[in-house]
Amino acid sequence: MKKIDMRYYICAFIGLSLIISCDVSIKKENNEADIEVAKELSNNFYNLVIQKNFEEASLYFGPSIGYEDGLDILINVNNHIGNLDSVIYINGTSKTINSAKSVNAEYVLNFNTYYNKNRAKEEMVIELINDTLKIEGYHPRVTVTSTSED
Repeated sequence: MKKIDMRYYICAFIGLSLIISCDVSIKKENNEADIEVAKELSNNFYNLVIQKNFEEASLYFGPSIGYEDGLDILINVNNHIGNLDSVIYINGTSKTINSAKSVNAEYVLNFNTYYNKNRAKEEMVIELINDTLKIEGYHPRVTVTSTSED
């Protein structure tokens, strides 16, 4: 009977360990279903802003903005360009990575927003944090021309 070298067992054990410890990831970009999930969050957020319920809308902000800073942003935008009247979705992108250990997701949505004193283009960055979608970037860019009649 042939004697098997110990090195064979060591190599087999190391190879098997590497295969078992591998983390397979699935990456998706610009998946329409993923973008729809982020749009639902943005719709809920904007509905609260239209209702001037800034306190509840601020709960949608994640740690990079925070509740207090988010509340200040919403109040300042309202003071400078008025009440939000309507929102039109322009486009969005998504990037999700699903693995056995975690799910990472980032969505960037763009909107035309119409306030009673002016209009703006707004970019919203939404990320999955602790299994919850949160707004991690909110960038209203005011258009210089007024939409109201003087």
